[in-house]
Amino acid sequence: MLVKYYGLIDDESGNGLIPRFQFLINGKFRFTQPKYLNDKGSESKLLPYFNRFSPSDLKWAKRQHDKWQADPDYVPSDEELINMHLRPSGIRLDDCFPTMILTEKNFDSVSDFEEHKFKSMVSSVNTLILDALSSQIGVLSLSNTATNELMWTHYASEGKGIAISFNEAHPFFTKHIPLPVTYKSEDRACITYFEGNWRINGEPVESYQTSEKSSAIEAYTQMLSNGVDIDELTKRLMFSKAHKWAYEDETRIVLPLELCDEKLGPIIKLPEEISSLNVKLLNLGNYPEVCLKRIPFDAFDTLFFGYNLDNVHKEKIIKAVKNNKELSHLKIKSVKHDIYGEIELVEAFI
Repeated sequence: MLVKYYGLIDDESGNGLIPRFQFLINGKFRFTQPKYLNDKGSESKLLPYFNRFSPSDLKWAKRQHDKWQADPDYVPSDEELINMHLRPSGIRLDDCFPTMILTEKNFDSVSDFEEHKFKSMVSSVNTLILDALSSQIGVLSLSNTATNELMWTHYASEGKGIAISFNEAHPFFTKHIPLPVTYKSEDRACITYFEGNWRINGEPVESYQTSEKSSAIEAYTQMLSNGVDIDELTKRLMFSKAHKWAYEDETRIVLPLELCDEKLGPIIKLPEEISSLNVKLLNLGNYPEVCLKRIPFDAFDTLFFGYNLDNVHKEKIIKAVKNNKELSHLKIKSVKHDIYGEIELVEAFI
């Protein structure tokens, strides 16, 4: 099941709040750029690991180990993988002469100094990635059920809103294929720094050099040109989130903004440093704030009334459905709590 929840918005006629139901009239749905999605902590961001290794790093090490391991049944420990394939060998100059850094930079240890640089760089790179993706793509966020009470609470104004489900077999969804979001840490896009060595999604970033004066754009372009799998990186960025969002049970359709049918609102300008180097970043450009795409009415399957939907609002929505001949097939159900406190669906009589 593919379900979109909608809450209350300001009524254009000035009559207070009303459920968002214009899609029943115009068939348009917003494909939201990543920077406007509600997850500000993990959406389209690299998960950082400083002086420790990520699950992706260990998976990479296991693949290296399997190349020469004669016994296919032998399973190495994480410690063995780290010591043999991940932990850098030799001694760094900074470790030999730590006072050169600590005296000049006023840090208690080389590790503290490196973590400070790491945090600053990752923060800047994540901001850059978010801006870059938002100039190119939009996301239609869907859920896999119409009986998720947390979704009704958080995204449908505590049951005062509505939801719509779609026919997954419709050509629209076979052309624009919805993909599930994962909430596992090992599936997140990640960046690792360990004693001078960098990794993206477990893969070592070869010949990567940075300094305090390096900008985020310089760091990002270096990573892209040093062994980073762009397709894998994009997939992880767009289809993984922190575990605390798992209740959403989200499925996404991700489309280029250029495929949207209508563009509204002000034009968002990219930061100057991105615009000046847009050739290196896949020819990025400025973009409209709101991008809408039509989903055919015959792809609509069922309309769900929230358990706290106002009767006046319900009448307006029913009128909109009846006035649209292309929705004559649309099923309508009401959501309510059963005697055990669970969400159930019942036929709505209109």
